[in-house]
Amino acid sequence: MQRKVYLLNCTGIKAFCEQEGRMEELFLKVDDARRKKAEKIRDFGTACMSLAAGLLLQKVLEEYHAGLAPEGEWAGDFPALFAEITEPIQVKYRTARGGKPYFAKLRLYFNLSHSGDYCMCAVSDEEIGVDIQQQRPAEERKLAKRFFAEQELARVESASDSEVTEVFYDIWAKKEAYGKLTGLGLNGTMDMDTETLEHVEFTKLPAPEGYTAYACRYLFSIYE
Repeated sequence: MQRKVYLLNCTGIKAFCEQEGRMEELFLKVDDARRKKAEKIRDFGTACMSLAAGLLLQKVLEEYHAGLAPEGEWAGDFPALFAEITEPIQVKYRTARGGKPYFAKLRLYFNLSHSGDYCMCAVSDEEIGVDIQQQRPAEERKLAKRFFAEQELARVESASDSEVTEVFYDIWAKKEAYGKLTGLGLNGTMDMDTETLEHVEFTKLPAPEGYTAYACRYLFSIYE
């Protein structure tokens, strides 16, 4: 299995896009499908992050067409990548269960996630799901009782006050990554206990301080 994870620091992207002409420039740097998707998003900040994800996909496509294997990690910041990408590489997509996108004609799987100031993309030669979560303190134990399965809940309830936020988002990111791998989405994972799943593998990914990220893959072919 080959996998590469791309992490883009988008700090200040909203202010950047508010500058005259910048949003229009950004639209011209992503493929047509990503542009049309962003055009439908009403929230300005979310639209900016969607376009940043499209820019990150351009980095992926550049490396793919250059023959680089999807291995290792890449990290960069938005202004530098914005300057690097000039003419977008057009690509066709198809969608599967839950609207999960795939490259239509490339032998490469991808998955995108963004939270807070960061956008993440994981690519692989097999099905993959990825999620990054900014750790925002909340009523973690109350939320866990509502959304988590038995062993997940036990982890949260046994965590100390200083650990509970990190433990909560550790589980939440796993659920999101699993939902994105399978196309079930988060709602489809509420009854799934990520502590007991045997047909998938979770990998904790390097993430900035205050963030949690996971990748999820099948341990065997879903067609077997």
